[in-house]
Amino acid sequence: MARGAIDPEQTFRWFSGGLTQRDAAAATCGSKQMRLLSTVVVVCTVLAVHLTYAQTTDTSVVKFPQDIQFKGPLVGPSQTVVLYGDPANPGVFVTRVRFSTGWKDMPHRHPDEVRTVVVLSGTFYFASGEKWDESKFKAYPAGTFYSEPPKAPHYTWAKDGEVIIQVTGIGPYMPIKLTDA
Repeated sequence: MARGAIDPEQTFRWFSGGLTQRDAAAATCGSKQMRLLSTVVVVCTVLAVHLTYAQTTDTSVVKFPQDIQFKGPLVGPSQTVVLYGDPANPGVFVTRVRFSTGWKDMPHRHPDEVRTVVVLSGTFYFASGEKWDESKFKAYPAGTFYSEPPKAPHYTWAKDGEVIIQVTGIGPYMPIKLTDA
């Protein structure tokens, strides 16, 4: 090649960051495959998210306060109204539980992996442990949110008056009473 002449291969290497034409062709083919793979991944992700969150009006739940009614007089054991899901079956459920004045829920635990509670009215007394011990109670006034560790033994008391709580958990729900209460 004459002195001062431009070598096309050298120029291509300079512009392509040191690649030969064959390397550039392979990289272009690889990048086309990567673009195709990226596009497929994005489309699949969008489709999966859409299917996960797609709901019709038949699957949404709205319960107005007047629609949430406990049955019968409040004497003795607590009363429960299911707001969402089915505590007897696998899956998320939401319930409201009403405790009569003075009701004591003896030591027990729940099989749920996730369980949260909101005190809607009254003061709910909560304690952890396998044996009833009034010195361990903590007062949870209306508005309190708390979670229970999985399978943790605890007990509760509606000491000062009627209490209503809202529980979110994962079914099937079956409290496990502890025998040495």
